[in-house]
This record gives sequence, C-alpha cells and structure tokens, in this order.
Amino acid sequence: MIVPDEFWSVLDSNNDGVLSEEEFARSVKAFDSGIIYGIPFLVYPIVETKYLTDFRVIYESKSDEETSSFATIPVESAKMPFSQSSWQKWYDEMSTKSGLTFFESDNDSIAFKKRSMKSSLVSLNVNKVPESQKYALPLATLANSRIELKTHVRLSERVFYSDATRGIAKEMFTKSVEIRATEQLPDVVHDFNVVKKRKELSESDDSIDSSESLSSSASLGGTGVTSDIKQHEYACGVGAISHGQGTSCGIADDTVQPVFVMVRHKGTRTQNFICGLQFAKVIVREIGQDGEAKGQDKEYTTDDLGRLYLAFTPGSKWKFTAKYTGHDLCYAGSELTDLCPDKNKEDNVQIEIKGGDTIIFLDETERRVDIGLYAGACDDSYTDYSLLITPANGCGSPISVKDTDIKDGWRKVETSTTSNVRVWPYAAMDYYIQLEEAPDVSSLTEDAIIMGINEGASCKPPGSNIMQFFRDRNKLVQTLMLLDVTDASDAASDVGNAGNAADATARYEYHGWFCALPRFGKIADINNLAPFGVIDKDEICLKKNDGTSTTLTKNHLIGDTSIGTEDMKTRHVAMKIFEVHWIDGAQNECSTFKPESNPETSLVTAKLQEDVKSKDEKTSCHSSKEMSDDCTFTNVNETDGYLTFHEGSKTYAVEDLEEDCDGAQCSKAVPNLVSPYRRKFRMQITRDDGWSLTFLDVYREFVTLGKKQRGGDGTTDASNDFYATTPIAGLVYTVVHDPPGGNSFASITQGTEITLEVGLTTTRAASYSSGIGGSGGIAPGVEFEKGVSAGTAYANFVVGTKFGNENIGSSDSGISANVGGGLETEGPSISISASTDNSWDFSITLDRVLSSSEDPGLPGRWGDVILGGGFEIVYTIQDKLDVLKTGNECLKVTPIIGWKPDKPTSYVVSYFVVDQKIIPELENLKKAMQNNEKDLDSAIDEWKRILGWSSPETPEEIDGISVALNDDHSVFGQLTQPKITNENLDGAWDIYTDRKDETKDDHPHPIKTDWESLQDDWQTIDYGHRFGDGAARVSEKRTEDLKTGSERMGLDVMNALDIISGERIFEYLKGEYDSSGNNLKRYVRKNENGELDRYKNWYPKIDNFIENFAKKKDDEGTKTVFDSTEDSENKGFFSRGMNEVAMDNAPHASPKREEMIKDKVIDDSMGYGSGKTVLTFSGGGHNIECTSSVSSNIDSNGYSWELEAEAEIKQSTENEFTVLFAWGNLNAHNTYGKSVHKEHATAWAKHGHIETTYSLGDGDPGDKFVLEIKTDKRFGTPVFKTIGGASKCPAEPGTIWRESGMIIEIASSPGVNNMAVLPNSPALFDVTITNESPYREAQIYGLLLTTSSKMTNPPTFAFGDNMMDLKFSINGGDDGLRPFGDVLALHDVPSVYPNTQQLVHSKVSLAISRGQFSNEYTGIGMKLVSECEWTLSRDWLYRDPISSEAFGDLSHFKWERECPKITWDPTTYNKYLNFFASKNTEKTMKLTVLNPDPLNLWKASMGAEGGRYDYLVHPNVEFVRIQWREKDKGEWINAWEVVGNETDVWKNAVDTSPDVQCVGSRGEGCTLNWNLERQYFLNGLKDGNWEVRAKVFCSKYDSFATTEVKGSVTEENLNLLVDVAPPQAIATNALKHVFTIEYSEPITCPQLQSGHMAYEISKVNTCTNAENTIIRYTDEEVYSLFDFKCIGGDASGNPPMLMITFPSAEWAKQAAGFGTGVYEITVNAADTGSKILDVGKNPASKEKFIARIGCSNDNMHTTSSSKVSLGASSNRDQYVVTDSILHRRKDVLFASFCVLVFSSFVAFLAGHRRYSIKNEGSMLLDAKNLSKSGFNYGSAVL
Repeated sequence: MIVPDEFWSVLDSNNDGVLSEEEFARSVKAFDSGIIYGIPFLVYPIVETKYLTDFRVIYESKSDEETSSFATIPVESAKMPFSQSSWQKWYDEMSTKSGLTFFESDNDSIAFKKRSMKSSLVSLNVNKVPESQKYALPLATLANSRIELKTHVRLSERVFYSDATRGIAKEMFTKSVEIRATEQLPDVVHDFNVVKKRKELSESDDSIDSSESLSSSASLGGTGVTSDIKQHEYACGVGAISHGQGTSCGIADDTVQPVFVMVRHKGTRTQNFICGLQFAKVIVREIGQDGEAKGQDKEYTTDDLGRLYLAFTPGSKWKFTAKYTGHDLCYAGSELTDLCPDKNKEDNVQIEIKGGDTIIFLDETERRVDIGLYAGACDDSYTDYSLLITPANGCGSPISVKDTDIKDGWRKVETSTTSNVRVWPYAAMDYYIQLEEAPDVSSLTEDAIIMGINEGASCKPPGSNIMQFFRDRNKLVQTLMLLDVTDASDAASDVGNAGNAADATARYEYHGWFCALPRFGKIADINNLAPFGVIDKDEICLKKNDGTSTTLTKNHLIGDTSIGTEDMKTRHVAMKIFEVHWIDGAQNECSTFKPESNPETSLVTAKLQEDVKSKDEKTSCHSSKEMSDDCTFTNVNETDGYLTFHEGSKTYAVEDLEEDCDGAQCSKAVPNLVSPYRRKFRMQITRDDGWSLTFLDVYREFVTLGKKQRGGDGTTDASNDFYATTPIAGLVYTVVHDPPGGNSFASITQGTEITLEVGLTTTRAASYSSGIGGSGGIAPGVEFEKGVSAGTAYANFVVGTKFGNENIGSSDSGISANVGGGLETEGPSISISASTDNSWDFSITLDRVLSSSEDPGLPGRWGDVILGGGFEIVYTIQDKLDVLKTGNECLKVTPIIGWKPDKPTSYVVSYFVVDQKIIPELENLKKAMQNNEKDLDSAIDEWKRILGWSSPETPEEIDGISVALNDDHSVFGQLTQPKITNENLDGAWDIYTDRKDETKDDHPHPIKTDWESLQDDWQTIDYGHRFGDGAARVSEKRTEDLKTGSERMGLDVMNALDIISGERIFEYLKGEYDSSGNNLKRYVRKNENGELDRYKNWYPKIDNFIENFAKKKDDEGTKTVFDSTEDSENKGFFSRGMNEVAMDNAPHASPKREEMIKDKVIDDSMGYGSGKTVLTFSGGGHNIECTSSVSSNIDSNGYSWELEAEAEIKQSTENEFTVLFAWGNLNAHNTYGKSVHKEHATAWAKHGHIETTYSLGDGDPGDKFVLEIKTDKRFGTPVFKTIGGASKCPAEPGTIWRESGMIIEIASSPGVNNMAVLPNSPALFDVTITNESPYREAQIYGLLLTTSSKMTNPPTFAFGDNMMDLKFSINGGDDGLRPFGDVLALHDVPSVYPNTQQLVHSKVSLAISRGQFSNEYTGIGMKLVSECEWTLSRDWLYRDPISSEAFGDLSHFKWERECPKITWDPTTYNKYLNFFASKNTEKTMKLTVLNPDPLNLWKASMGAEGGRYDYLVHPNVEFVRIQWREKDKGEWINAWEVVGNETDVWKNAVDTSPDVQCVGSRGEGCTLNWNLERQYFLNGLKDGNWEVRAKVFCSKYDSFATTEVKGSVTEENLNLLVDVAPPQAIATNALKHVFTIEYSEPITCPQLQSGHMAYEISKVNTCTNAENTIIRYTDEEVYSLFDFKCIGGDASGNPPMLMITFPSAEWAKQAAGFGTGVYEITVNAADTGSKILDVGKNPASKEKFIARIGCSNDNMHTTSSSKVSLGASSNRDQYVVTDSILHRRKDVLFASFCVLVFSSFVAFLAGHRRYSIKNEGSMLLDAKNLSKSGFNYGSAVL
C-alpha cells in the first residue's frame, strides 16, 4: 500500500506529521464516502535491459488495449521491494529521482491516459526509456479500477488479485498481452591468420567481460575455453590489406562462434523463473565427419547461475553431455521454455556449430521432504498455516504455500496414511523454509478443554505464540538442503525405508497446551474412575443447604467413618497426560511423548508427592521428604495417555491400611486436624519438549478420616498420658506466700531429727579414809557405813547401808530411855579412779524446704505455692475427624477421651498454675467428655475454694488469716508459749517461779511430784529377800562369828548389783508372742503373778523407745523413725502433713482428707514413706527441697582419771524413850567437811555422715511432673520415677512433651515455579507451620536449615556445599538464616483459633536469593525446632531437640540462568562493521565472537582446566549462531559453515547450523569462517544490504521464561553490503569544459599509475564534425591536463558520477590539439592497474564515451549509455522479455506478477507516518494459466 505525499499533505492540513482528531475524523469520513480509494497495480519481475531496446506492448485484443495500461520503469537494481515499508520507500525515492508518480490530477489519470503512440506504454511521468537503466520494472493496471476502502473486509470475503475467476487479472486479460523488446548483441569480430598457438584458458579465468565482443580466443562468461580447432601455419605473414587490393598469401578465417549452454531447473518447478543448476558438469567431445568421437572429453563447469559460454569453429560438430551427481538431467532444446521429451530422455545432444547456438539442459530431479506444522510428537498436521519457501540462491521470489497446498497438492511418497513424506514440487535446490503464518488457536482455552470428557483436568498454556515458539528455538527458519542431499545436515536417514524416507525435513513440531486429567475411585479400573476434581477452598461438607452435592465427595474420603458402610480404606488414582491442539476447528489430543529420534527417552517426567500416610521411612513419596526416584514416573501410554506407575499399573493406590513393613507395622494414615482437613496428592509433571520445559502442577486433595493421638511425638520417651490434678477438699498442707518484688521469695523449712545414744564407760577406783569418834548413852550404838558407786549405760546410782541400834523400841513394857551423844571425825579420805569410754551416738534428720516462686513474672499472689493432697486424673486424648451423619454431612473434629486409673498425690503448685493451667485443663476436659464420666465440676469448684482460702486476694481476706509474728496465735507463738507456761504448770516459767495450785490435785507442784517419785524408787529396794526379817536375823549375825569388814562389804555390793542385774530385769520383763509362739511382739513390765512390776521406774518403758527404722507388717503401736507420737501440744506444726489449726480453719473437708492424713500421704509422696503415693509439682519458679541426713559415731575411745580428797566432822546427840507400846527418838547432829577434786581426761571419736538432698522445681508454669520418689538401696541416693506430667525445654521422658506436635511443610508460593525462578528474582516458598501441641498452647519455635542425608556422603560433599552463597530471608527480613547460623526464632506460634479452639496453620514466606556459584540447588530442607531446646543443645542436651523436618519443594529448586553474553571480537568488529563483499573481495568473513562474562561461561568450557570452573558454566547453552538477514527486515537465517579442506568450496560438505562456541570463548574467541560464496551471496542474485549478528541460544528454561534467559545477542550488528555487479554507466552530460558520467552506484576513483593509466582521451572531431582526425593524448597529458573526480552517491542525494574536467578555454587556445570538439573518453582503459571501482571493489566495465566539449548549446545533448558498437544494426531479430531472460522468436507475457495498491490515503494511528497493511498474499500466476486453479511459485504478496 503506497501513500503518496501529495495525498498525505491534503489530509494533514497543518503539516505536523500526525493527524489531529479533526483531521482523523475527516479522513474516516472520506474513507466511508469513497472519496479515498485505492488503485491496484500488477507488478511483474524486474528484467535486465542489457542488449534490449525498443520496449513496447502488444495487445491481441482491442478491448484489452482500452481497459489496461502497461509501463516499464527503468530501475537501478534487480532487487524487488517486498514489504509495505520497502515499497513506500521505493516510491518516494523514485518520485524524487525520476519523477515517478501514480497521482491523478483533475480526474485525468496520468498513469493510464498518457500513452506513447509508438510503444503503447505509459511513462508514469518518467522521461527515460527503459534501457536507460540496467533493469526495468513492468507494471500493469486497469484504466478505471478503484478499490473502495469503506469498511474492513473479513478474511473469508477477501479476493486475491491473482484469483483466476474474480481477480483483477480476469478483467485485464481477455486475450494475450505481451511486452516486447529488441535485442541486439555485439557484432562478431573475425580473426584471420592467427600464427601463434592459441592459449587455453582455465575455467576460473574471469578476466574477459562477457559484455565485450567475442574474439576467437576468448571464452564467454569466464568459464569457456577455446574450441579444439587444428591450428594452421602459413608461408607468409599477413600484411597490410587495403580495400580492393589482393595479397600473395592466403587468408584463413580462424573465427570461433559462441555457444551458450545452460543447465537449468525445470520451469514448472521454479515458477517459470530461470534458475540454473550451478556448477553442473558439461562434458564436450568433438564428433568427426564419420560420426565417431574424436579426441578426449573436455569437462567444463557452469557458473553459479548454471551458465556456460563456449566458443567453437562454425561447422564443427560436438557432443554435449550434462552431469550432476544425484540429479536427473536431460536435454530439452535450444529454447528456455523447451521441455524434455516424456520418453527417451537423454542427458546429451550432438549439434553442428553455426554460431550463437543455445543448448538447454533441464534438471528434473525430484526430492522427498517431510515438511509441515505438526501437533507435538504426533503426526497430526495443523491446518490454516502457511510456509514461506525461499530459494537459498536467490533465484526467484519467495512463495507462500498453505497447508492445503501441501496436503492436497503435494504427492505423498507412500500410500500409508500415517506418512507425511511428500514429493517436493519445486526444484532440487537449497531452500529456506519459514513458518510464515501460524494457525489461530485462540479458541483453545482451559475452560474449553476441561468441558466434557476432560472435566477435572489441569492445564498449562504454551508460554508463547506459535511463531515465537519456533523463533526461540532457532527453528522459525529452517534449511532444506536439496541441491545435494548428501551435504544436507538435516537430511533424514533411511532407516529401513530407503524408498520412502525424506531427503530433508522441515518439521515444525509445536507443543501446545499441556494437560493432565486425574481420575480416582475405589477400584483400580481406569474405565470406572471419576474425575479427581478440585475441592472448593473452604468446603467441609458433602452437601449444600439445598441437598445438592458439593465439590467434596465421598471419593475424597479415606479411612474410618461413621457414615455408610462402603469401604473407604483405599482410593486408586490414575493420571492421563496429554497435549491439546486446535486443528480444523476442533480439539486434538496427543499423548505421544517419546520422540522418534530417541524412543528410549520420554518428554514427560511426573513426580508424585502425597501426605495421606504419616511420615516415616517407608513413605518415600511424602510431601515433606525429598523427592525419591521411587516416586518419579516417565512412561505414558500412547494409546490412552495414562501414566504408568509401579509394575506397569495405570493406577496408584492411596491407602489407609496398616501393612507389615519388614516385620514392623507401618503407620496408618492420620487426619489433618486443621480445617478444611485436607491431605495433598500432588503430581508435578514436567514436559521437556527438547528445548523448553513446561511445568504442570496437578494438585488434588483427600480428606483422611480417623483418629490422631495427642502427645507422644513418635518417641518412646514421650508419654501420651495426660495428668489433671484434682484436690481433696480441705487438704492443704502448707501455703507459702510470695512477697512482691522480682527477686523476692519466701520459704518454710519443716523436719524432724531423731537421736540415738548408747554410752559404755568402765571406771576403776581406789580410796583410803581414816576417822576417829566417840559417843555415850544408856545403850551402846554401833554404826557401820560404806558405799559403792556403780553405773551402766542405763543408770548411775549409789547404794548405801547403815546399821544402827536395832533394839530401839523393843522394850516389853514400861518406859525406857536412852540418852547418848558423840563426836565423829572422818577423813581425810582420798580416792583415785580411771575410766575408759566406748559409748556411741547416732542421729537422723529429715527436713523439707518449700519456697515460693522466684520467677519475676509471677510476683506476689501469683507466686504463692500450695502444698496439698489430691488425685491425678490420668487420661488420653485422640482427636477424631469424621463426617457428621446429620445436616449437610460436614467434617468435624471430636476429641475422644480415654481414662486410666487415678493416682493419689501430693501436689506442689503455684496459684498461677492452678488458675491459668489446671482449672482451664479441667474445664477443657469437661467439654471433651462424652458421658460426663468424671465429676470435674466438683474438682473445679474445690480448686477455686482452695485458691480463695490459701491465697486470699482482698486486704480484708488477708487480714482474716494473718497475725503478727509476736502474736500468741502465730504458729511460733502456739509452739513457744506452752513451753514457757501452760495450764499444767510445768512450763519453764512455772517451774522457775515455783508456782503451784494447791486447790487442784491434778496440778501438784513439780517438786512434790519429784519427791513422790523418789519415794517410790526408794521403796523398790528390798533387803528382806536376801537377809531375812527382824531381830532373828541380827541375832544370828551377832552370835555367829563375824566375818571381816572386807568380806562384809563384798557381800553388800554383790547384793546391790544383783538387784539391777540383767537377770532380775528379764525376770520381771515378760515377753508377748504372736500366735505362732515364735515371734516376740513386745516386752511388758509384769512380775511372775502378772502384776505390774514395782521396779518399773528402774527400767525404760519399751513403748516409748524406737523399735524399728520402718514399720513392719502388722506392727501396731511401735515407734519407728517415720512413725512416732508427737506431742499434741505441737498441733502438728512439725508434721509434714496438715496441722490442726489449718484443718480447723478449712472451709470444706472431704472424707478422703482423713484417709490421706491417716495414710501419711505427704511422707509417702516425698520419699519418706512407702512410696505408694505420687508427688505432683508444677513449674513456676517455686521449689521444694528435701534433705535426709544420717550422722553416726563409728569409732571412738576416751581415758580419764580423778583425784579427790575429802574430810568431814560430825557432832550428834540422840535421845530415845519408850512408853509402853510407844517409843520416841530425838537426835541432832552437825557435820563439817571439805573436799578437793582433780580430774584429767583425753578422748577421740570418728563420726560418719550421710546427707542426701533433692530439690524439685521448674521455671515454666506450664510444666508439671507426677513422680514417685524412692531411695537407691545400694547407695542411699534418691530415686525418681516419672510416671506422668507435662514438660518442655527440655521435654523430659515420661511426660507429655508440650512442644510435640509441631509440623512444618514447605511448598512453592502460589503461582511461583521454583524450578524456573527468574534470574534476578528470589525463589519464593510458603512455610506452613502447624502447632498441634498437646495442650494447644502457643509456642516459640525456631527455624533452621538442614541438609538431606543423601547429600552427606563423603568425600564428594562438604556440609554447606549445597547452600553456598545463598541468602535466606523470612518474611522479607534480614534474619540471618544461614547454614551453621543461629536459629531463627518464631514467637507465639498459635495452635488454635482463640474463639473456636480449632487448630490453625501459621505461614511465613521464605525468599532465597541466588548466589554466584550455582543456579540449581538440591538437598536443602528446613527444620522446625523447639527454640529453647535448641538453645540448650548448644551446650548439652540429652537428645536432639524436638523438631519437625521438611524438604518438599525446597529440596530442589532452580534459577533460570541468564543466557551468557556474546560480543564481537574487536578485530572482527573493526573489520566487518561495514563490510562490502563481492567476487573481488575476500569471500570468507572470519567472524570471531567472545563471551564477556567470566561468571557465566558457555557450555563448551565444561571440563576445562580440570573442571575447576564447571560451576560457572551454563550447562544449557545449546549453540552459538552467526545469523543474517536483510537489513532491518525479515527473520534471521543461520550462517553456514564449510566442512572440509577442498580448494573448491563447493566440493565440501556444509553445516547449515554450525555451533560457534568453543573452549576459548573467554580468550582467543570462537571463530566461524563464513564463506559467502557457499551461501550464495556472490552469485549476483543477492546484491544488497544485509545485517549480521551473533546469538547465544539457551534451552531447558521454563516456557514462560523471559528474553534474557532464552538467549543473548551482540549489542551491535555488522553490516554486510553485497555487490557483485560492477557499476554501470547510465547517463552522460557535458557542460562547458566538464563532462560527467553517471553510474548506477557509488564509485571510487583510482589513483593514477604510470604505465597503467585508467583513462584514455582522444579528440576525434570538431563540434561540426568537419574533421575526422584522431588525436590521442599521452598518459602524461592526461595526468597533467585533466582532472578526474568521483562524486555523489552519498547522503546528499546526488547521483554517483565520474566528473572529468577538461582544460579551461583560455589554456586550450594556447595548447595544440585542445579546445572545443568531440572527444572519446575510455574509462578503465588499462587491462591492469587501478580502476574505477564500486564499494564492492567491482571494476566498472571498460567503456568509451563521446563528449562534446565547448560545442554550442544546439549541439549539446544528454545520452544514455552511448556505448559504441561496431557494425550496429537497427534491423535485428526481435526478442521477447519473459521471466527476466531474453528469448528469440517467441512472444510471451511477463508471467509472474504481484499486486501493488496505490492509494490516495490510508488510515493510521496518530503519531505514525505510515500505517502497515497486513500482507494477504497473492500467488504469482502465469498468464497462460489464468483459467486454471492453483498457485505458482513466485514473490510474496504486498
């Protein structure tokens, strides 16, 4: 569509280059009203005008002459514009240079009505004949044809201009119309009498220009040789020959005539373009008169256009044979339009040389190709697409073929319907195949796919449109090497199909929508499975309110359920994988994922993840684990598309069964307790189409029904048993109140001490005494007194005996009186004694210290500690997920409580723990109970009463329980006051003050009590049993011989000792025995008559002494260390149980209280008793400390001695009387004495001591321990048996682990594909944390990085290798999460929603930034740990911290790496930035590229330098290409590489897609030696501007990857100007003394050389032609007098020309031979030396020009190509132009054309100068075949 400036200026009235709204509206109106319209032109191929003149049009029909117009426009280049912009540019340039216009003015169509009377051609305002330029462009149009532009025409309604029945050609051509021209070849110059032997020229000699006259020794076209004519020698030489004169020597005509040989492709296969078979072999041999061959075969080669010019002697006969390996050649005739005969084809011909002979051979070779657009790896062909086929050699125009052309018009090679191999309908040349137009697949959407049979499918669209799909792969333009199939790098191999295999392929295998359809059900039959659909996000019910089904179905349920009876244990899942294509308006599925090239591989990889089963070593596919090979599947059945799982099964079983796994029970599937209770089933499917990756994430969910145990944590150390403490009403042993202040605490110490002591002392004594005394009286008196001191460990006493007047009061009658008196002096008495001591003592102490909380967070009342008695309710919890039978059948989690026997306990808890932990636990337990099995309300109420009673809150309540320490009612007052004074008057103060109460017999004075006790003891001494009674005994003694004093003393001592001997003790202590009579139960103090012994005070009371350490079985009433009678006055304050005051004040008491007290629960629970009762203590900063100590004297001895001196004086009087039976005695005495005592002693002792102490406490108020405390019988140390409780930091064995139940899951963030992360973006993951802690508490967790065990196999792996240089960030923070780093704390991770108490997920985002060392990372996981335990473990922890580990998507993620950079080597850039190529320049461009990035290497560097830098290598650099295209337009085409070392480049193989990369890309660079000749740039058909780039192509990226991932290109392109044709002189001009020669292209003037002067100048005549004298100027004169300049051809717009300046007129007047006149100027006159060249270094032809210098204006003229031809004739045969080649004697129409629409205006967007109209494409039709349907090969439609 061409828009002339004239019309644009009319529309753009303000000339600002854009249309305003008003201007645009006006233009639209002009469109709609038909004011603006288009004029169509048919454009024919450009023809060369060489040797052509007299162009004219011949009409066979007069009507055609009236309706159609033809023009032949002279143009400079054979290059045809092909695009909208290029046609517009061409028109603008032609308008400027030559005045070309299509513009209509005043309704007078200058394009159609100003027709030449001579030629019938219209000029279109171009005032130059066609032959004035090297080429001419034929145009045609209808005289009054207009195209209205009112509305948009739909594609279905469009009519191609070339349409044989409706197009413009139908209107123009009713009969034949021809454009003709006259061809005049140069005259033949005869050679006579050639003496010297002709020299045979080589084939490569191109020194002779074919445009020059042929001499007898010349070869035409630079390829021919001389004819093999026998040379003659003559007797005389050739002398001067004058007209009309003879010569004595004979004249021999040695002239040779040209023969033109061409090997061309059949015209029907080249759209009637004449395309030669390059470098075909032509074998020539002379044929004798006898018809036999003569001489040897001579082999010649056609040029790159298939032409061969030879010269032979007229009349000789020759055989011409054409050969080309792999091609079928035949002789056609002498005309270019001739065809080979149908039968008896020959590849040779014999002709007799006449001169100007033409020999045409045709190439009828057929090739087989597989070409088309296919649906993936299937052979299903797409429709509605077109391919652009362009001959690589430039011969002819590109042709666009549609799929229907291929399907219906190209013959199939074989009958099989599955084969797409077809016969190539075109010539056996090399081609570029481009996917020109792709089918419209926009109707294919996911919604459209999943309707119907694919319901429930998941699909991924292609990452680009079809065109870009192949462009990214360097496949949009492919090469068909059909000239020589053995050289074709993409030729198909004949694998068992030699006759039908393609010679070359151009398959466009497009991988479109990628889908997967999961199906599931109860049985493993793919035909009976339902679509595995997606459940709505928050759906938890099977039914809606209206009773219809939801997206949650029974098929989604696995496990035990209360609804229905069907088996829900197993679900079978099948996965159908397929591509979807849009073909013929319908969906087409393809499940072939094994490429033909490598059927052992698969394009599909499916990785399974599921978490239906619990995570253990047997569930390898668990979503938290690394992906296992066992969970990767690649085999897709091509027939039905179903993925094959293990053992060939098409289904995968998801089961809730306990199976025997190597003798151990596998874990059952466990429910997800977080709403909506889903378990994932995920299939990550990747399609690798050989280049890019398409990732399809099929995510489906199950709901696992069943029970999940709380607690346990999967270890033997953790317990599943919960312990809830319940109090016994009124049983609180002690309360310790916590003072305010963070560092404050209070405590109470209680305990007992028992002491045992045994003394054993041996005393040895001696004494001496003397005395004197006297007495007087009526009766004599005798006194004898001696003493003995005896002692045992039980008693120390003195026994004394005194004998006085035994007859006192014995008178029989009357009164008798006895009066006496005396004085006694005793002493001095001296005694000495020595004793040894081997006694022992023993004590045992039991103490308990109870302190309040020292936790600063629990000050005051919250830190009060309560010690009391109660029971532990032991229970378990299972959370059951099931479907409710009622309503909408919704999912619900119900806790199931399991009860175990209660345990009696003593508890030590703080107020805070009771209020915040114990009571809420009981309340939650109450809610969870199904049948109210426990009376928890009473326990809760009692706790509340105990809290109120133990720790009052208000000031009034506090005052009610408190007194001052110095108050008698305080505990200390109540203990102390009775010891001072009491109602028994036996307190210390009572005794001290001698208080007594005579009025009360039961409260006598203590002295009286002691005196009475003394009297009782005195009376126990009985003498009668030894000596008899009364006087008889005394008389007997008197009458007998008295023994000596010493003997008497001995008897008395023995008598005294006998009283207290052991025999007497045991005589009176009788034992009581049990029923067996063998076991002594106890001693009783009874005599032989069963009466209480009167000696009871002499011996210890057995019941009061400790009998055993611990109570024996059935012992009652005995005292032990742990059972003794405490004084009731102490009120139990020293007891470890509840004291009497507290019991009296308790608000409510349970009967169990007395039982607990009676059983001494507190002693048992604290290790002081039987151990049958447990102890419960909670955390919170308080402590209870118990101490047990034993001290014993294990070895000792002592020695002491005493000295004592004593003297005494006694004075006494005595009166005695008797009156009858009464007697009386009166005496008095005085005693005076003194004594001195000295004692010295020494002793030693060794004591043993054992003390054990344990303290019970925990800082965490949430911790609780239920334990039994015993003693190690071997060592005496306490032994603790934990039987329950709850603990954390650390969690302790035997308890519920409060931090157990942590679950971490890691998945890619929604919408993020972490297998293809953008290069400068982070990998994003969602970390889901579920806190299923047993008590549903918020927790503090920590996050750590971890490494898979698969990555830890030395020596190839070092810890941290797989995370090097990565940066991890949680929720966007710079948290320092790194290998070997600190744990990242997550505070207050909730467990449940506060209002509903339903479990909840917590999520954080994980962002990972890529490092420099790798793009792909594996084996990375994340561990969720107890933050506190992890901190403890930094020092020591008895086990690993509680943790949950997950790998999931984090175990393998990958960044899409930027494709490595590429740049030109500086030498390449400097040399080839603007490079001009021709046959006279170097034919090979040495293009070197570099990789500028040292951190992103090309794949070829892999393994270099021992692989040290392999981590820097981009492994997916597929190749590096050098590419070219026409300047600023078209698709890029690969540069070829010649493979081989043959000198003749055409004998080498060709790699059409060379990979330029190499190891040295960072050093020397990688080089492609691009041979321009081999890629047809130098054959004369591809002159023009081209651009060259280098590109790196990378693969294995996500189909949605960005541009920098797919490839990289050089920042600046190289410019290649191909110019093979020499510059042509197109016009001359003379003005005064300046003569200019205008050339077809810019030229460069040579530097002049002596001996090789580029110019010859001769004066040949005067201005009036009056003289015919030739004056040739010398080289020196030419150099000195004339000036030569090459100007123009630049941005100035001036035409390129050679300007020759003659000497000035003034100088010429003085110089002989100069001045005005006619001059002959020869350009490039010398055969060698410097010449006028174009930019491609092509020399201009040697030509002569006539210049009229200084002649009058009347005689001055401008001529076009005033080339002198000798013997020119105006009466030559007429030649007809057809297909741009001249044919003789036959008139034909230019057969091929395209359509050019000339418009007065076309709509456009504001701001743009031109609006591009989409090319719809008209095929080139032969005028002869206009009535036939179908298309011919030709140029693209514009």
